[in-house]
Amino acid sequence: MASAEWTKSLGGPVSAVGLSGVVVPTDGSSLNKDFGAERDLNPAAKLYLLAWDTDIDFLWRGEGAKPQSFGFDFSRNITSALEVHGEWARFRDAPRNTVSAAGVTAQTESDATSWLLGLRYLTQNEVTWIVEYYRNGNGYDARELDDYYTYLNMALADGAAPALADKARKVARSGYGRVNPGTDYVYAKASVSEPFGWVYGSAALTAMTSLEDRSWQLVPEVSYTGFNNVELRARAFILRGASHTEFGEKPASRRIEVYARFFY
Repeated sequence: MASAEWTKSLGGPVSAVGLSGVVVPTDGSSLNKDFGAERDLNPAAKLYLLAWDTDIDFLWRGEGAKPQSFGFDFSRNITSALEVHGEWARFRDAPRNTVSAAGVTAQTESDATSWLLGLRYLTQNEVTWIVEYYRNGNGYDARELDDYYTYLNMALADGAAPALADKARKVARSGYGRVNPGTDYVYAKASVSEPFGWVYGSAALTAMTSLEDRSWQLVPEVSYTGFNNVELRARAFILRGASHTEFGEKPASRRIEVYARFFY
């Protein structure tokens, strides 16, 4: 890949401007094959502005291995403790793959719009709260996800033909297997450094729910950085939801992770 960046400080209400560009070439075989399977340069650009005490980015990605898209994001401090931020993106001719309960697949292309709006608030007790609403314009609604899980149960049932399992994996990779394939989400996180006087420690609690099917995920976590160049972290994932809902159909309803990270 290749990239370039130019920045300049200014006077007046627009106090800084930056322009960056990048190309991520793909050749249809081995070069950046995780980005796309078509031969293209895949250019992209970003314009940054610090205007009226607001951080603003305008972004564009040219059509190539992925559909053309453009959008913007912003962040502004309303007070010393309250910040508001948002993102908006438009995807041109974005491919969308669907599957029926019987296993009939279809692909369409259409424009899609996704956006996010959130707040960050720091309390007097040094607890940081983040609340966001996310709209995934190219996501699947509750009925489409129900059809997918119905097909998945049929394809992976005992005695099912191996070809059905292979097709189920392809369907998952086509879009249903994304981290958040639904349409509407609410995200909330509360985090604090050195809780209860615990030096070098931190704790957080993260919650996410799909408004389409009312399933949710809760993640408590703690970390410790008191050792030189070492971070210790532990977190648990608790998922709940009815059958054929996003978080109710994850591979595990509970999971615990404990790991150490070493920096050198």
